[in-house]
Amino acid sequence: MCGEVRYRFEGEVFGAANCHCVSCRRAAGAAGVQWVFVERGGFAVTRGDGQSPPLNGRTDENDRT
Repeated sequence: MCGEVRYRFEGEVFGAANCHCVSCRRAAGAAGVQWVFVERGGFAVTRGDGQSPPLNGRTDENDRT
């Protein structure tokens, strides 16, 4: 929302998802997050580095509640 990171993608959207886990809510500062699945080759970050900071210093991807 701040415009720090921008991206574009070309091609088919293969699916979409919503998540309301604690980690996603904290990362977004919202009730949940939404995303779409696209081919990696059609995706490009056009501004920023596209990296998210670890949540509370944790990097464990399996910590989803």
